[in-house]
Order: sequence, then structure tokens, then C-alpha cells
Amino acid sequence: MFDFTSITSINTTRLINPRDIFSSLTNRRYERLRAEQVEVLRKWFDRRNEQRDFAIQMNTGSGKTIVGLLIALSGMRELEKPSVVLVPNKYLVQQTLKEALNLGIHATDNAENIDFRSGDAILVTTVHKMFNGKNVFSSSKHLLNGNFGTIIIDDAHSSTAIVQQQFSITFPNTHEAYKDLIALFSHDLEKQNIGQFIDLSNNTGGVSFLPVPIDAIHQKRNELISLLSRVISNSNGNDPSYFSYPLLSEHPELLTITFSSKNVEISPVLPEIRKISAFDHADRRVFLSATYLDCDDLIKVFDIDLSPVKNKSGKRYSTLISPDSASDCGDRLIIPLSTIDSRLNNFDVANLIQNLRDTKDQLTNLPINISIIVPSNNRAEFWKETIGAHIVSFDNDSNSPNNDITDLNNGKSVEPLVFINRYDGISLANSACRLLILDGVPQLHSTRKQRNAAALEDTPIHSKEIAKALEQGMGRGVRGAEDYCVVILLGAESALAARQKARYTLFTPVLQKQIELGNRVCLQAKASDDSISNIKEAIQLFLKRDNTWLKLSREATAEAKYQDESPSDLAIKERKAFNKACNQDYKSAVQILREGIDTLSNQREKSWYLEELALYQEQFDFEASQKTLLAARELNPIIIKSNQFVPRPKNQINMEQTAAVYSNLSQCENASDVYSVLANNLDDFVWGKDADANHDENIIKQLGSALGFNSTRPEHELGNGGPDNLWTSKREIAYVIELKTGVYRANKNITKDEAAQLGSSMNWLIKSHQNAQKNIPVLFHPYFETAQDASLPPNTLIMTQDATEKLFSKVIQFAKYLGEENRWRSEEAIQHALLKYHLNIKALFLDLAHKTQ
Repeated sequence: MFDFTSITSINTTRLINPRDIFSSLTNRRYERLRAEQVEVLRKWFDRRNEQRDFAIQMNTGSGKTIVGLLIALSGMRELEKPSVVLVPNKYLVQQTLKEALNLGIHATDNAENIDFRSGDAILVTTVHKMFNGKNVFSSSKHLLNGNFGTIIIDDAHSSTAIVQQQFSITFPNTHEAYKDLIALFSHDLEKQNIGQFIDLSNNTGGVSFLPVPIDAIHQKRNELISLLSRVISNSNGNDPSYFSYPLLSEHPELLTITFSSKNVEISPVLPEIRKISAFDHADRRVFLSATYLDCDDLIKVFDIDLSPVKNKSGKRYSTLISPDSASDCGDRLIIPLSTIDSRLNNFDVANLIQNLRDTKDQLTNLPINISIIVPSNNRAEFWKETIGAHIVSFDNDSNSPNNDITDLNNGKSVEPLVFINRYDGISLANSACRLLILDGVPQLHSTRKQRNAAALEDTPIHSKEIAKALEQGMGRGVRGAEDYCVVILLGAESALAARQKARYTLFTPVLQKQIELGNRVCLQAKASDDSISNIKEAIQLFLKRDNTWLKLSREATAEAKYQDESPSDLAIKERKAFNKACNQDYKSAVQILREGIDTLSNQREKSWYLEELALYQEQFDFEASQKTLLAARELNPIIIKSNQFVPRPKNQINMEQTAAVYSNLSQCENASDVYSVLANNLDDFVWGKDADANHDENIIKQLGSALGFNSTRPEHELGNGGPDNLWTSKREIAYVIELKTGVYRANKNITKDEAAQLGSSMNWLIKSHQNAQKNIPVLFHPYFETAQDASLPPNTLIMTQDATEKLFSKVIQFAKYLGEENRWRSEEAIQHALLKYHLNIKALFLDLAHKTQ
């Protein structure tokens, strides 16, 4: 018999409060929400109608994905419009769908799914799907046509980089467009740096970045768009640029173009996010982040408003939402290893890790699992050779590990695993990782970002970027409040980030407390006669969950609070200025950006944004633009050259070597500081196919300064055909240095072009009136034999990899010697050490290098 009682009344209010929704889910596998999840959901729900953009920060492993799914479902019901959750890659799509299943929430990864279109299922897809020039959601052919109610962006800190990449076109040096673009801007590139332009044209390698001048892009914007359009037409949709071109083509005058030996990158100053109408028109947008929330990045990339607002009762509150307490983080013992013993080398560290491999995991009673995150293939190979580590491969399509960490997640014990440049996007929870090694900071793959990093080196912005990368890396090994992991930091940048208060205060509050506690552990270990044995014992006690440690750790983090990260005035004004420029209101763009620049005190930072100001000025006042570039370049040699005459910086008068070294070390407080000044970055020098010319040249520059020379990078700083590096001592001696560390070929000879480049640099020295009484050519090159048609300058010193390693070993011994018994405080001791280790001006290189006649 038919029974109407089984039909639900149509007037029944659908639950929209996320906490009520959770309670009503009948198929969920979780008994209850965590306290911090309840707290965050309450804050968001109470404020949801005050502003459409919110950023939510929760510690790694505290369940932010669940929070995002519940907010998406709440919005879908209240607004009666579809909701979408965006994640960085396909691997995380599957993880999020799994979490939805555990909650009993209907979700799909198929944008054509009828349940999604009708508002009965949440769509989970990648950031790439939304942010591209062929975005299906913004198409009139798609049933939704951008009609989203709620958009959740999970792992927002990773998504910003993806969106920037989506708004860029990159052609490798093998692409025909690479050669066509060099031809189009040949004259302009030549004026920027003739040496690097020749290297690009001849495909000889060694160029980290070479920008196209602002005025050249403006003048040739029509030819540029015509060239790109031709590439797109011929690609048949198979070229990645096919999806980016529609995002760039409207405003070619606002593009930047940066060449390197590997590729050319074309990108706007900022993403013109309004072109993604599905995102731009959404009713609500919520950004979820763990470990580190950078409001400035979110504002600049996504064009959102995160300023504090007033609610209807007049109360001001932040649009950043987090739990009241930040103490729900996993336990970490953080060890910047170089602070314990400055004499440690790579192999000492490898021996320590090898000795820890048999330590038992308290949960599994199996040997602990060790993970190592490295910035390059070169460092990965080191760990493979020294401790038998396995290099993890990733599936390019899904961005997931190719079954390499399946055993880890199943609680098994495996050999140490190495992840190359994976400081984010991998989860190594609980027994999957008890010892995490961060071997340096990540490499930048974007050519424009490499130039950005070089321009902002040693600035607060640069330090903030390093802190962000390290915090994301350290978050891989603890994925919940009950998780725990030892983190060993290697490399100069990592050590400085953990030791200098001005740097480690850039981390989130919990991590700051953990770093402070880790530094105290290191100081105690350092006080012992056998510091390495001491730190090994400390690590083992930590892994055994020593009660004294647990008390110290819990007390240290108990009162930690999330920081209320207010956006900077510069970030807000930079985004507003770009939006004005997109509307061709260039004068307003200049005025607004100048107001933001005026808030900066660091001169290198100011110079970088002055270049951006000059780009807007170029659109209506060429002369003013060139004057701005001229002023900016006086502050920073990385800035694009003006078309006006740029005077060559005068060389500073160089002190005698002993006095110079003494002055360099005058601020040191202990042996570790001495080592940091003289030798802490030498392990980062790379040979072969993973070499980075800019990085290696900078290490040589720092080494020259540390050893008392007036050390410069003429080609990099002046761009007028000078050598890679120049070490001078008054007018007594000059070492003219060319680096070919990235050479990697079967024909093991110095080529004619490489020899000629060194000769050209010698001629440059004479013409520039910097030549000393004795000019010595030095070539860093893996091979010492010359090709038959190659002719090196007379008396060239060739530093092979073996010779270079011996030189660095001398410098390390020199640093250790001065660090003992406070010798660095005595000029007499420094002079003796320079002679003892053959590092005095005239003896340097001579007993190591291969010599030519």
C-alpha cells in the first residue's frame, strides 16, 4: 500500500552549519570533529557573509581538508550553487576524494558529473583545471558557465606558484620559438650583457638569466604577439603555451621576458586573475593553508582582499581564521648540525645518519625510516653513494610517488629515501618518517624567480622566502598532533635561518619555539668533548619519547598562538597598481605603486620594485622610465640597464689581505661564526649537469671576499663583457676568473670558444683600466686538456674539480684553525694561517692548478 509518510516535507530547512552537517552525516568514519576544527568552522560560519574571501590556517595534520569539505558542502546548500575544491595535483585530488568518502560526503573529480552540476556533489579537481586560458568552467558551452557558489583552495601556499606558472609561457632552448625570440630581441639583449648574449646565441650554456629590456618589449609588442600566435596556431593544442597564451595576449606591454641557457620565460608582472571568470565571480572563496600562510602572496596572485573588516555591529576582525591555540602540532627536535661542530663535512654527516639507521621505532619496533629532501640531482647522488639511499621517482601526470613510499605508509621499514626538490606536496606521517634531513634550500625552476632571488638576495623578502620553503619542508615529517620526528638541517642558509633570531622569527610560532629548544640541545651537545656522540644520544632519547624531553617540548609550545598575518601595504598597492595598468590607467598605477615602494627601507628591495614602476612609466613617459631604471640599477646591479649611460661602479680601495680578513671576522663570536664567514657554503658548489652558473659564481665571489680580495662579478654586475669573477688586491695582482662548471660532454677538452672567452676577459681588464701589476687568468673547468684549435691566454691556471675540492679543503682547514683558541682575533695569527695553508695572495691556486705555457 502506498504511504506518504515516507516523503520528507519540502519545507524542512536544510542544515547549513558545518558542525550540524557533520553530525548529520550518516556514513562518516569519524566519531567527532577535533576541537580546533570546531573552532575554525564556528568562526567561519559566523563571519561568512561579512566578506567573500577568507584564509584559514591550521597546523599540518589538524584536519584542514575536512574543514574545507564541510565549508564547501555548507556553501552548496546555503547558496544553492555548486562548490569546488581545488588542490595542487592529481595525487591530492584522490586523497581529498578519499577524505570525502570517510566523511560520507558525495564528491566527484568529473566536471561533467550530473550530481555536481545539479548541486548534489562537490567537485574536487586541480588548480590547473580552473586557472588556464581554456578554462571549461568559464566557457559558455559549459552548463555552469562559471556559476560557482563556493571555491575552496587547499594548500594555498603551493597553489600560488602553480597559478603564476599557469599565467606564464616557457619555451625550452630546443623550441623554435626560443631562437625566434632571441632573434627578435637580439640587439636589446646584446646591450644588456654582450657576453651572455653570445652564450645564448651559441648555446654554450652558463647563463642563469638575461632579461629583455622594458622598452624593447613595449616597442616590439606587436611582433611578440604575432610570434606567439604563430606558435599557438601550429601547436594543435599540444604545446603547453596553448593554455597560457589567452591569459597573456591582451596586455603584451605588461609582460616580462627572461632568457636562460635552458629556456625563455614570458610572464606578466602579476596574474590577471579576472580573466578566470569562474573564480572571479564566485560568491565565496576560502584559502586553506598549513605550516605557513603568506597573505602577501595570496593578495598579489589571487587578487583578493584580506584586510580586516567591520561586522554589522561595528566590531573589527581579521579575515584570517585559525584556532586560538597553535600547540596542536607534532613534536620535532630540530638540529642545525653546523652549529654543533663547524668542522663537520659531508661524510661526517653521512656517517652520523648511517649510525642512526638501526635505531628502533617505538611503534613498529623496526629500524626507523629516514627521509632526505635535497635541492638537486647532485646531492641525491651523494646520499645514494654514501648511505645507499633510494631516489624516489614521481609520476609526472599525477605528481605522486611511483609506489616508492607505499611500504612507508604501511608501517614497514625501508632504506632511506631521497626526494629531489620536494619541500611540499608529500606526506610522511608517523612511522613513515622519524628522521628527516633537509639538505639545503630548494632550487628555483622558474627563470624569472631565479632573477628575482638574485636581485633580492640577503633582503627581508629573500629571508622570508627561505623561511617559507624550510617550514614547508619541515612539515613533511609531522602530520598530526601525536606525530614526532627529528629534523636535521644542512647547509648555510638552513643554519642561518635556525640560528639568527631575525630569521627564525619569520617561522610560525610553534616552529620558532621548537627551533629555540633545538638550539639549546645543540649548545649542550657542543659543550661535550664528543659532540657528535652527544647529539646522537639526544636523537635516540627523543625517539624513545624520553619523559624529560616531552615535558620540555610541551611546555615550550603550550602557549603558542597563530600570528595574525596582516598583509603589507606594498602587496596591496602592487596588486592595485597592476589592476590599474590592465585598465590602461598607467599614471594611477605609478602613483599607487610609488606609495607602496615608499614603505620599504631596504635599498635592494626598493630597487626591484622601482623596475616594476619603470614598466608602468614606459607606457606614457619613456624618459621618466629610463631615469627610474638608472636610479634603481645604482642600488642593485641585477636591475635592467637603462638606455642612458650607466657609469661603472668605482672599485673600492682594497686593504691588505690580512687586515681585510681580520675585518671580515671582527663580528664573529665563536668558531662556528668563523666557519660560516669563511667556508660554510663551499659544500653547495656544484659541478656537471646540475651546476647553476649564477650560484657557483656567487660562491666564488663570497670566497674571494672572505680571503681578503676585492671580489666582484663584472659580467653579472656590469654586463659589458667582463669575466665571471674578478679578485683584485690593490694594483698588485688580479685573478681573472671564468667558470665552466656546468660543462658536461663526451669530448673532454677545453673548446676554442671557452678559451677565447677567457682571452676576451683578459682584454676587458686592460681596457677597463683595472689591470694590476700582474693579471692571472684562471679557468674553473672539469677538463685541463685543450682542443687543437683552442688557445688559452699565457700562464692560465686551470682549476679542475679535484683541484677546486683541494682548494676548498684548504679554506676549511684555514677556518677551523682560526676558530680554535680565538685565533681569528689576532692579525698575526691570520697572517700566519694564510701562509700556512698557502692562501696568501700570490700563492693562491699555484700549487693546485694545471698550468699552461
